[in-house]
Amino acid sequence: MGKTYVCGYNHCLHKGEKVTEQDSIMVGKRRLHIDCAEVRDHIEIIKNLYFNYVESANYVEVVGVINNIIFKKGVNPRYMIFALKHIISKNVVIKSPYFLHYLPKNKIIIKLWEKENGVNK
Repeated sequence: MGKTYVCGYNHCLHKGEKVTEQDSIMVGKRRLHIDCAEVRDHIEIIKNLYFNYVESANYVEVVGVINNIIFKKGVNPRYMIFALKHIISKNVVIKSPYFLHYLPKNKIIIKLWEKENGVNK
């Protein structure tokens, strides 16, 4: 067995479980579990979509809302990317980052997601 590391992701999905060198990925100078790196990348995509679409957004507030939705409510980050792209394509006006809490409850977007992916959010 190779060298083990502590996952460098603040929101590690494995609750402090060490990651082996072969089961990790380098992000910057830190080693992350592969799935932790994937979630981190999805959240970066969500942030970029939001900040490219909404002018003058408060970074700390937006990141807090996104983290709450993903980690506390357990919403699939791929679903959030899909939903955010959908509302952007429909030119929906977003006045507050708290609007993002509405996306996991939107029945129309959920049906589109299930139809496209064949899975629940």
